[in-house]
Amino acid sequence: MKKLGTSDIKAIACATYNGTNDVTRPDRTVGICVFTTNKANNIFATGYQKLLRDEAGKFDKDYMKLIERHEVTPLEEREK
Repeated sequence: MKKLGTSDIKAIACATYNGTNDVTRPDRTVGICVFTTNKANNIFATGYQKLLRDEAGKFDKDYMKLIERHEVTPLEEREK
């Protein structure tokens, strides 16, 4: 896996989405996260869970064909 720099994250929220009926296929699961390094920021505002789920679904719709063709890949599949 590619090593990334770190930040002093104060809060993080994530959502995953699998656009198939077969949730056992991790290759069809995508996810998004939002985070803040400023504890004064409220990323958990009303409706944040629905927003993240909706955005993860949009990501799946927009990128799944690219993922299937390996044009968009997870970090561990990229050159180290």
